[in-house]
Amino acid sequence: MTAPHDWLRELRHSWPLLRGDRRTEIATVPLPLGGTGAPVRAGVDGSGARHLLVPVGEEEIRPDHVESALLVELRTYTFSRTPLRYVDISCARPDLFDVFDEILADVLVGVGDAPQAPARAALDVVSRWRALLATHRARLLTLVGQMSLVGELTVLDLVTRDESLDISSWRGPRREPHDIVLPGFAVEVKAIGTTSTSVEIHGVHQLEPPGVPLALVLTTVAEDDSGATLPELVDRILARVTDRGRAVRLLTAAGYALADADHYRERFAVTDIAHVEATDAVPRIVPKSFGEQGVPAGVDGISYRVELDALDGLVARGEAALLGWVGALR
Repeated sequence: MTAPHDWLRELRHSWPLLRGDRRTEIATVPLPLGGTGAPVRAGVDGSGARHLLVPVGEEEIRPDHVESALLVELRTYTFSRTPLRYVDISCARPDLFDVFDEILADVLVGVGDAPQAPARAALDVVSRWRALLATHRARLLTLVGQMSLVGELTVLDLVTRDESLDISSWRGPRREPHDIVLPGFAVEVKAIGTTSTSVEIHGVHQLEPPGVPLALVLTTVAEDDSGATLPELVDRILARVTDRGRAVRLLTAAGYALADADHYRERFAVTDIAHVEATDAVPRIVPKSFGEQGVPAGVDGISYRVELDALDGLVARGEAALLGWVGALR
């Protein structure tokens, strides 16, 4: 197996088979991952905590002990009468098991890519996840934050329709100038409400094409009992991605954690989609607006607003129009 979604299926098939009890320290099952010498094992201990055991070969490692829901320890276990050191990655909180599976799927991909140093690869992946999760805000997304993410994910889903979704094309969570960048085009998405009169543009590069045509896409997002929740939209995206682990990390960076899904019950509908290609006909501030020298030295953090009325004669409305623009550039 090489893809995170394959490992997710394998893990979710394995957990029900494992029943740790008081008489057994840990019940395990080997996972179908070759090249690491001793097998990597999924396990459940007597308290119900879940574990992934990655064998340590000749590597010199020293896991950092961090008190958190995601524990990493260096322990010795004996299977088939052979004691062996393992990196033991564990989680004891059932409410976080879904996120833990996502992390383990990412770990298993990393271990598979580095069979000569599986323990080091596992620790590197865990370290990346810890760094990302440490930046996650304790509070949930606001209603406006949800609407913004709904607009962005809706457009991402739309412009990649009928093809595998390479989640690396979603740049918004990385704080890059444009939300979506694909080989033939780029998209900047702005979610607006039904009473919005303008959109805010951040920086002089947000409406500057990145070497390919750029569209400013306006999504009108409204609360609607017949619409979808943010978790439902996220599930639809995750079902299409080629790298689930990366997608979950990007969602976390965008402020949405899978573990918080039950808290997001508001339903939204995208009632209108309009787009305009970012050309000189569009009111905007870009580096060349300042002449040949570009943005004056010492000027930083430019933000401005574009009135929606100023775009009325330029935008094309509807999904079909946006898909037509995208199709012409593929």
